Amino acid sequence: MGRRKSISVDAILDAAEALVVERGLAHLSLNMVAERADVSKGGLTYSFPTKEALLKAMAERDIARFDALVDEAIERGPQDPFPEIPAQLEVMRSEDAAVTAKAATMCAQLVQTEAERQAVRDWYRGRYDAYAGEGDAHRSARVAFAAIEGVFFLRGLGFIELSDAEWAGLLDDIRHVYLKAGETRKR
Repeated sequence: MGRRKSISVDAILDAAEALVVERGLAHLSLNMVAERADVSKGGLTYSFPTKEALLKAMAERDIARFDALVDEAIERGPQDPFPEIPAQLEVMRSEDAAVTAKAATMCAQLVQTEAERQAVRDWYRGRYDAYAGEGDAHRSARVAFAAIEGVFFLRGLGFIELSDAEWAGLLDDIRHVYLKAGETRKR
């Protein structure tokens, strides 16, 4: 008797993400994911009993990936009262349109139930609250955060088509305005 094939959660998530990029979230099915990941549907549903559970795991993994990249950029970045702003801009600038579309689509899909909406709200509230406070530093960080997230969703959900150059330029503009506000604060 042969050994049972082990199921790799990462392979399943990789397959699902590739399908989202290729075909869009609306066309994603558990059968397609199982086939792409080369696992049985039973094996897939053991790890992810529903499409919603799969989508949630995809979004959580992508958020963790993004947060790790931001943390790395903070470590090597310039001193700043809110180092996550330039770090987030750096990471977003390095990502292509497909990654942005996948992430935004998963975030939008993730908010189908109240519990899922609350998880996303909590994540955003935690980020936003980091910039709570009075003064120009906090104000410019809040505006930069809102601008970053706004362009992420506009591009990612296809509400505005931006070439890679336009995307990089827009993120550079946000960075410029944020840094300019910082220079003003130092005077």
